[in-house]
Amino acid sequence: MLTRPQDWPERLALFLREKEAQPFDWRTNNCAFFACDWIACLLGIDPAASYRAKVDGPLSAMRVVEEAGGIESIANDACARWEWPAQPVALARRGDVMLYDFPTGAALGLCIGARSVFVGKEGFVFVRTMECRTSWRVG
Repeated sequence: MLTRPQDWPERLALFLREKEAQPFDWRTNNCAFFACDWIACLLGIDPAASYRAKVDGPLSAMRVVEEAGGIESIANDACARWEWPAQPVALARRGDVMLYDFPTGAALGLCIGARSVFVGKEGFVFVRTMECRTSWRVG
């Protein structure tokens, strides 16, 4: 099981500053790739590596997610592989991966404390962490 390096808070702050300036893009900066980019920054592994070449727009993204059984199933499978357990939202800590049900569908984001951050079409979207459906302890 991989553990977080000691400088993870600094990595998280830098990651969020860099991502805040990046627009939503189906190929490079969608909700799943946002969460997986954080994991790559944190631990040096990319749980989305096998999906990246398959996504080139909204239709292919929907197809990939549907074939895998949904975004929660993708997250569960990836996190189980690395022994990162799903957990109640009340136990989420900064840097953990979060799942929130937006009106447009479920999305992955990151816990940053009392709020969690998600990639939206117009930039970051923040929701109360306790309103998320589930979380995964990463690292």
